[in-house]
Amino acid sequence: MTMEWKDDEILKQTFTTYSWSMRTLKRRLQFFGITRTDKTISPSVLLDAVKKEIETSGKLLGYRSMHRKLRNEENLFVARNDVYLAMNLIAPEYLEERQLINKRKKFRKRTFTSKGSNFVWSLDGHDKLMGRNKAQFPLAIHGCVDTFSRKILWLKNLAIKHYYIPNYTRSDRSSENVLIATIQNYLHASESEKPNHLYGTSTSNQVIEQWWRGFRERQGEFYKDLIHNLINNYYYDENASNCRVLLAALYIPIIQKDLDSFKNNWNVHRIRKQKIYRPCGVVRLLYEFPEQYGR
Repeated sequence: MTMEWKDDEILKQTFTTYSWSMRTLKRRLQFFGITRTDKTISPSVLLDAVKKEIETSGKLLGYRSMHRKLRNEENLFVARNDVYLAMNLIAPEYLEERQLINKRKKFRKRTFTSKGSNFVWSLDGHDKLMGRNKAQFPLAIHGCVDTFSRKILWLKNLAIKHYYIPNYTRSDRSSENVLIATIQNYLHASESEKPNHLYGTSTSNQVIEQWWRGFRERQGEFYKDLIHNLINNYYYDENASNCRVLLAALYIPIIQKDLDSFKNNWNVHRIRKQKIYRPCGVVRLLYEFPEQYGR
C-alpha cells in the first residue's frame, strides 16, 4: 500500500539497500511502465465499484476516502477526480451531505505534542451503537490511537500483548478502561513511581475522541440506522436473550470487517501539514520511522 507515498518516501523506506537517486527511481519506474494511475480501467468498472460501495456503509464516505478504499482494497488505481465524477453521477445527494458535514463547526483543537511513537496511546470505548442507556444492543467498540503518528492500533477489544508497551496510556474514567490502566501501571511499577496511565475527561482525550467523531460520520451512522430499523419494524426485542445473541452473531463480524477496512485505509493515508506542531506524512511511516520526522 504505497500509493499515498511520495517518490522520496518510497526511495527511503522500500529501497534502503540501493543507493539510488531520485532520478534513477523515476527512470526505472518509467522503464517498467509503473504509474500511480491505471488509465486502462474502463468507466463502467469504476462505476460498478463505486455503486457497490455506496450500497453499503461506503455511502457515508467522501470522495477522497472512497478513492483510497478503491485503490487499497479493489486495486483500482484511478484518478481521484474520476472517483468524484463517478460518485456525483451515481449518488450526488451523498456528496452534498458530506459537504454539509465538513462545513459544520470544527472541533477546537488544543495544542498537543508527543515525543514519538508508542510514547502516549489515546484509548477509549465507543458506545454509540449500543442504543438507549448503553443496553439496547450488544455492540461496543474499543479503539486505541498512537498520539504521535495517529496510527490506529486496534478497533476492538484485543489483548494488549499484541503491541508494544507504551510509556503512557490516556483515557477517560469509563469502566472499559480501568483494567487497561491497572495493567499499564503494573507493567511500569518497577521503573516509575508516578502513574503511567493518564486520566482525563472525554474532551481532553482529544486524539481518540476526534477519531470517533470521524468514524461516526463515515460509517457509524449507517449501522446505527440499520439496527434501529430492526426495532421500528418489530424484528428485535432488546429484552429477549435470543434476539441479543442473534444480533451479536450476525452484526459483530460484519461491523468488524468494516472496522478493519477503515483502520487499514486510515493507517496508509497522508496527514496534511497543520498549524499545530504535529508531524505530517503517511501515518504508517510516521509510526514506523519517527526518527525521520524529528523524533
